[in-house]
Amino acid sequence: MQARRPAEAADGFSDVLARAPGRPDSLLALALCCRDLGDARRGVPAAEAAVRRLPRDPMAWMLLGCLHALRGDPMAAEAACLRAVALAPGMHEAWHHLGEALQAQQRWREAAEAYARALPGHRGEHFNLGLCEEMQGRLEQALTHYLEAVRALPGRADALARLAQIQARLCDFAGEAASCAALERVLAQPARLAVDDQVEAFALSFLPLSESARATALDRYARRIGARASHRDAPGREARPVGRVLRLGYLSPDFGDHAVGVLMRDVFAAHDRSRVQVVGFGLRRHAGPVAERIQAGFDAFHDCQGMADDALVALIADARLDVLIDLGGYTEGARPEVLAARPAPRQLGYLGFIHPHAAPWLDALLMDESVLPVGQDLGEPVIRMAGCMLPGSPLPPPAPASREAFGLPAEGVLLASFNNSYKIDRALVE
Repeated sequence: MQARRPAEAADGFSDVLARAPGRPDSLLALALCCRDLGDARRGVPAAEAAVRRLPRDPMAWMLLGCLHALRGDPMAAEAACLRAVALAPGMHEAWHHLGEALQAQQRWREAAEAYARALPGHRGEHFNLGLCEEMQGRLEQALTHYLEAVRALPGRADALARLAQIQARLCDFAGEAASCAALERVLAQPARLAVDDQVEAFALSFLPLSESARATALDRYARRIGARASHRDAPGREARPVGRVLRLGYLSPDFGDHAVGVLMRDVFAAHDRSRVQVVGFGLRRHAGPVAERIQAGFDAFHDCQGMADDALVALIADARLDVLIDLGGYTEGARPEVLAARPAPRQLGYLGFIHPHAAPWLDALLMDESVLPVGQDLGEPVIRMAGCMLPGSPLPPPAPASREAFGLPAEGVLLASFNNSYKIDRALVE
């Protein structure tokens, strides 16, 4: 363990526990090794046994919380970390993992408060504080934290990418260019990057990076997801009976008033029920008429908000799907770790992330000849749909709008971009 060979150490501690079951120090050490390996399946039972024997040991509770987070169960992680900080209010690492659990539940303000408690002992906490500020729409405050993160952790690709991303959102073109240049230099030497130093794939879809840097970052990100999924048991499957209608599943965090939800609103109900059954798995809870119409269009709909990865994998596998269609990709709220566990025999990516995935858990991406013209290679399997890949649902007529309400002059041509600000770049403005 001290030689930083956690896989061999974990086997050694498992052997000790086979000879002396319940030994608390060996349980803690095994849980720590499993955390470093990303092996929550093996680590959670060890940490649970440790807290049963050491109920007032904050380290045991902290490790249990961290391992629950690794297995994709943020609510269980939150409960364990709360026990750790109650026992040891000054335990910076426990506050950090509590922040991660709250962040995974999109409770940004509470996560920021936890990260702030961890800050004295964690140089990289400015990165997490910046993310929480950004997700609350406080872009200037996020920029301040990301600049601190880059200063505290020079050479970290994740901090540089997040800094470039917030600069893009603020239309700070010079700052974005400088951050991307630094990121290019870091990604040119991937062997020097820490295992946990990952550039989020979504930012790669718009940051002005070279193809080689983009490919390096995306490949590392997908490999990290695949490595986490490798510790899960693959779900068993039965052969589809001859003559049975095709069972299609759709997985998305956006089954509501979102661009994907509005586009797909009437598509699920329009499936030919003589040929297919349609099952929905909603990763984020939505309310309102769009969400209600989407849910009514499925033969079965599952609200999966807050569900742990293992439980969600099992739920999808139990649905006995023939094809699972992921509408999220690497966008906010998506769950690529679930897809990497292969809960369905065929898995496709569609609509939500029209970019390379480098994801071996997807058999193909669905596109069309406009998005990806014939002759262009995405570097991964693609099925080109006939016509336009974008679905359409009739929209209600817009309500009358007042120019005055938006501070606009009464007359004249109005040019507008209904996009996120990071899609506005220097070339467009100049």
